[in-house]
Amino acid sequence: PQVHQIPNPLPELSTYERPEPSERLQIVIAGRVEPEKGIAEFIEQWPSAVRVKLRIVGEGTELERCKQVQAARASGNTADGLTVEFLGRLSHQATLGVIARSDLLALPSLVSEAAPLVLDEALALGTRILVADQPRLRGLVESTGLGWVYDPCIPGELSKAAEEIQARFKIGGLAITETPDYLKPREPKAFADALIDLYTA
Repeated sequence: PQVHQIPNPLPELSTYERPEPSERLQIVIAGRVEPEKGIAEFIEQWPSAVRVKLRIVGEGTELERCKQVQAARASGNTADGLTVEFLGRLSHQATLGVIARSDLLALPSLVSEAAPLVLDEALALGTRILVADQPRLRGLVESTGLGWVYDPCIPGELSKAAEEIQARFKIGGLAITETPDYLKPREPKAFADALIDLYTA
């Protein structure tokens, strides 16, 4: 028998609200909150001089440690530019809404990631990405030009990326206004057309 693969559709760029104008970066991390995901390390390493509101969507065994790291950081630096909001587990649609209202989606994993769907969803929604330096993730950033890469194991790498992101944010250059070419076959209309073509073949 013939086999046809039609990738699942991604959300449309115009479906969700985009970030409100702000002087503070809006960053989201969405997924399991586990040690290998590097979220606590991300909170520790983010430079205090770069103002950002970090929203964390998800639950897991590392959640309490992340909260402790943030509390320790906040108590030790009254001028810290980082604030963290823990949103817990949300529905898929609600998570997409948070991603769409963010300037950046971060994936700070300490272990190898293949190609998480959440990165495609973020780019489809107009949200740039900040990823740990791994071959597949670096390749996505290099092929689209819509994100930043840093090595969470090298001191200062996140600070350097954060400063570059802030500089672009200040001139209003973070929003993605058009779906990346590699995602266009997964737009809802393209998905529907592919199904129609398959059934009418």
